[in-house]
Amino acid sequence: MNKLISRRQAGFFGLTCLFSMIILISTLAAVNIRGYYPDDWVSYTKTRYVRTVAIGFYNVYFGTSQGILVYDMDNDKWLDPITKSSGLPDQNIEQIAAEPDDSRIYVRTPSGFYQYEFVFQEWTPITEFPYEYYSNDLNRIQNIHTYMPPFGYHIFSPNILRDSELRDYQIIAAAESQGGDFWLGTWGMGTAKIENYGLDLELKQYGLYNSDCRTLYHKDDLFYFGGRTDYEGENALTIWDRSTDDWQYFESRFTDRFSSDYINDIAGAGENIFLATDYGLVKMNSKTGAFRSYTSPRYLQTDLVLSLEYNRGHLYFGTDKGMYDFDLKKDSIKYLGGSLIANAAVFDIKYYKGDLWVGTDNGAMRYDFETQRFYRYASTGGALLRIITDIEADPGGGLWFAGEDGVLLMDDRFKETERFVVEIDLDGFMPNKILATERYLWVGTDNGLYRYDRKKKYWKTYTVDDGLISNQIFDLMLENDYLWIATADGVTRFYWNNPLRGEDL
Repeated sequence: MNKLISRRQAGFFGLTCLFSMIILISTLAAVNIRGYYPDDWVSYTKTRYVRTVAIGFYNVYFGTSQGILVYDMDNDKWLDPITKSSGLPDQNIEQIAAEPDDSRIYVRTPSGFYQYEFVFQEWTPITEFPYEYYSNDLNRIQNIHTYMPPFGYHIFSPNILRDSELRDYQIIAAAESQGGDFWLGTWGMGTAKIENYGLDLELKQYGLYNSDCRTLYHKDDLFYFGGRTDYEGENALTIWDRSTDDWQYFESRFTDRFSSDYINDIAGAGENIFLATDYGLVKMNSKTGAFRSYTSPRYLQTDLVLSLEYNRGHLYFGTDKGMYDFDLKKDSIKYLGGSLIANAAVFDIKYYKGDLWVGTDNGAMRYDFETQRFYRYASTGGALLRIITDIEADPGGGLWFAGEDGVLLMDDRFKETERFVVEIDLDGFMPNKILATERYLWVGTDNGLYRYDRKKKYWKTYTVDDGLISNQIFDLMLENDYLWIATADGVTRFYWNNPLRGEDL
């Protein structure tokens, strides 16, 4: 009996070891050579320009000018895009192919050929592109003009999709799934689908309208992304509904009472979303989608609005020539004047314990509501007398100031308690944005993301080598275990607190 029990125990122990080994191998395989898991770094870019489409057993792969979009056909949903953040060596995809079982995908890019192993989550270079897995079924839908696009759109032969503003977009790639559905790629309008036995052409847009993102804001499942571009007609306010995975784009030139989509800051106030733009203050009703703009000379003395701060029915906004108070209930705008701030560019505003703290190109200032005056502040070495780009409240009390000289923490008595110098701690790069938690101080610069561990007293730097889509960072937003990072080349979502990865030293 004892021998029988021992054999059973031994067999059970053997199976346990086998399953443990399988789990360990799967876990290790999920970690890439940089030590990160697949969902640790996810970036959203401008993926409206699609060149090539490939079909696997489960997924559709769209090769775009800035990465790869992946659509899960069985579950009818988008998966995380594949970009530089995922290790993709070159985002400019010219051709894409997939093995029938989705085990590998292959891409041709200007810098060479690469393959992706889904098991090991890694890209490796290859010597030639496997054309046996590549196909373009565009010639299978020569009668594309017979299909019905969404309201306001029209289809013309050969393979032209025209929007409501009479802009034409070429349909340049197509692939047919095993179920007979056609998946299309357009140049500028994103992706589309024609269901088997159906007549409707369904647009499936995904990603940012423009990759240069300067500011981001979210309320519940609605995310707002704003930025700018050097190319005319290539900018818009991007809104993403995460619950439905729908992406919407609002271009100012085609939207009534939307003065500018060159957006510097975004803030929420009830059902309204406010945008600080290059041409005035813009209000958007999040329920109706209606816009209203406040510009010079009727409302403002200048049109360049740089920063926003909402508090208790008032929207405070900074311009390149001073600051304003917008009483939302009265729908009235008042200039908060004074010679001290009249010619100052206001980069950030923070309401803190009854006062407004203001970061300008002329240093740090405080607006006192009782005296209705601005006061200028200094610190040891004069750091607060120079350019201040950002002000953030510390969870333990006090304010962080980021600027030309570095980052410093002032307590409620305005005594400096901590300071980090640009030349020493930030490798000579001025902070663009900061974010403070009890444990960490995050600093966004033109040289990547810096994180200071306030408990262990050390700095760690994250760059494109880790998973950032760009080292030039403009804005930071914390959402529990995820840090959202607005950059010059897109928006990166960093799973900074992944428990599988542990504390990264």
